[in-house]
Amino acid sequence: MMVQGKPWLCKPCNAAKTKDWRARTNPPTTWVKTRDTGTPEQIAELREKHRLYQKKSDERRFAKMSEAEIAVYKADIKAKKDFRMSTLKGETYAAYGGPVCNCCGETEPLFLSIDHVNNDGNLHRKEIPKVNGGYSMYVWLKRQGFPAGFQILCMNCQTGKMRNNGICPHSKNV
Repeated sequence: MMVQGKPWLCKPCNAAKTKDWRARTNPPTTWVKTRDTGTPEQIAELREKHRLYQKKSDERRFAKMSEAEIAVYKADIKAKKDFRMSTLKGETYAAYGGPVCNCCGETEPLFLSIDHVNNDGNLHRKEIPKVNGGYSMYVWLKRQGFPAGFQILCMNCQTGKMRNNGICPHSKNV
């Protein structure tokens, strides 16, 4: 397949040439260098600097806006975040058998969440400190290719399982 505008290069060759050119002409940024070779303390320091920079940037942006414009801007950001989360949850639920509780059959997506099948969620959070539940858990699952060892449960079944030594009260009655 030929790339438009460069008929002498195929798509993979053009990508390789572009990657080589970028490596030669664009030196790595401070963030890339720190991310690749820095200590956890250096990475945390850089993240804090970025957070403060972002805060100042937001303050400058909001200073130029009216209250109504700020409200619209924040509502737009929230809508985009909600859309990303619902899309990611949908992909995750589809990968683990659809939006249905594996125990009781609940189908309301607002009640559903990911559960560690072997009750080892605490160990998992200690092994991977950036994954502490919520959005980060769904992102981690997607990046790992939706590995085995997880299931969809409603919050009632998850809480019952937690309080009943790993056995959902529904399964006792069955």
